[in-house]
Amino acid sequence: MISVIHFADQMFRKVMKKFLLALILAIFATVGILLLPSNAYAQSTQVPELTQPTSSIRSPRTKFVRKDVYSRSGQKDLQSLKIALKKIRESGCTDPVSWYYQGAIHGVPSPADFTEQNSLCPIYTNASSLDPKTQAQIKKLLEYWQKCPHEAGTGVHFLPWHRLYLYHFEQVVRNLSGNPNFAIPYWDYTSSKSAKYKSMPEAFRLPTDQTTNGLYEELRLTSLNAGQPIESSTQQGLIDGKRTAYQNILYSVFNSQIEQSPHNVMHGYIGGSFPKDKFNPIWQGPSPYDEGVGLMGDVPTAGFDPIFWLHHASIDRYWQSWTLAKGASSQVTPQELAAVEFPYAFFDGKGELVEYKTPEEVVKAVYNLNYTYDKYDQILVRPRSLASIQQPRARMQETVATKEVKAQLTDEPITVVVPLSTSRGGDRSLLATPENGYVLEVEVSFQGKPRGTYDVYVNLPNTAAAADKDVYFAGTISFFELPSQKRVTKTLLFDITDQLAEQVDRREQQSEPDLKVSFLPKNGEQREEVFIEKVSLRKL
Repeated sequence: MISVIHFADQMFRKVMKKFLLALILAIFATVGILLLPSNAYAQSTQVPELTQPTSSIRSPRTKFVRKDVYSRSGQKDLQSLKIALKKIRESGCTDPVSWYYQGAIHGVPSPADFTEQNSLCPIYTNASSLDPKTQAQIKKLLEYWQKCPHEAGTGVHFLPWHRLYLYHFEQVVRNLSGNPNFAIPYWDYTSSKSAKYKSMPEAFRLPTDQTTNGLYEELRLTSLNAGQPIESSTQQGLIDGKRTAYQNILYSVFNSQIEQSPHNVMHGYIGGSFPKDKFNPIWQGPSPYDEGVGLMGDVPTAGFDPIFWLHHASIDRYWQSWTLAKGASSQVTPQELAAVEFPYAFFDGKGELVEYKTPEEVVKAVYNLNYTYDKYDQILVRPRSLASIQQPRARMQETVATKEVKAQLTDEPITVVVPLSTSRGGDRSLLATPENGYVLEVEVSFQGKPRGTYDVYVNLPNTAAAADKDVYFAGTISFFELPSQKRVTKTLLFDITDQLAEQVDRREQQSEPDLKVSFLPKNGEQREEVFIEKVSLRKL
């Protein structure tokens, strides 16, 4: 009897210990939640990666780290890139691991543009494309060349395609440089921590002989190649562009905004402008446009400038920083990618073809990385976005208001007025409801090669003074497009939830029944006709 009582007492003690332990843990968890600040942050250093199913590109034993190019280890990787580029510049253009082939995957002029000769790729000419003996070879090359998603309508693939493009190029560099741990370093030109980030890394500028320095390219903005810093107004624009992109909760909107700025802005800035008769080695002659542009400023030539890889490593890092901060609901879905069919074909370090044949394969690959970054950006979670972030897979639902226009973008500010009084959304005060988010859709049309950068504002009181950007600034439009012989349209997205809500909180223009969207030119003369075709407001 005593042993039974003793056993029962022991069991009671064990149960009570477990109960008390669970109670203590629950109290700590509750207190932890209560002590959290109202604005949560994604950690800036060593943020754990999203846990995803294992994919074919994930190695369980190897983890590569992409590093700040200005760090000591980043400089080591930069030297490995330099070694590899020297070797691949010596390979023939039909070799998948050659400099010409890898650059042409992103973009390259058409064979018809080479009416005489092409010293960089002798087989790739207009004559060869018409010769029955070589037509098949040209056709085979074009199966894998000119594949970047910069053509109007393909924008949803912008981030995934470039992520996989860099991933496979990294393998080429590892194989040729002798550095098995190589990862593409990034140049964070949005950083204000040190003045050095405003300048292009010296290895890309000196020495100025490509035979000894495979990182050098003459056709860049002259001031950058001279070691001068990025203009302050341009860098601030890059910072603003990244900041507004980080505010988004939808992949489609983030993808659209980060492409415009910093991505497009920096392509154009690095490319600079040159006299029209300046010899361009990729075009094998003068610029085909109204003025000369550097390699980075032109889709068919951008992939041939070595700074391209660091630029896109930065864009990819911004994407990963945003994904880690926003969580799994921010990921692109196979359904979104399937809406626009697009090829994903690359070559590994040994020159073997790697294809992703379904959207599911693409999504699986881009969210199962065999690399990380040495640090990530801190991203403030907006209070007004918290409710929306918790909604699984939030997507744009209904159009609140639309205004069809034919307003040409010029070097003067223009404003498009979108009537709200007759819309489902009613007046502006109804747009501030916390449970709703709002996305601005801007449809533009263009022909040829548009240039220029425009800031977009919502309900800006005076277009002559762009003050208090946090309240009115929606984002940036900057053109880095595949030249088109016919007029094409492109839809740009801007999350304006906070701008509208803040304006209502300030009791600004509550009696005004319309939404005013202003486009203010920042730089660059628009030589091609670009029109705002339609402006719409959509509710999440």
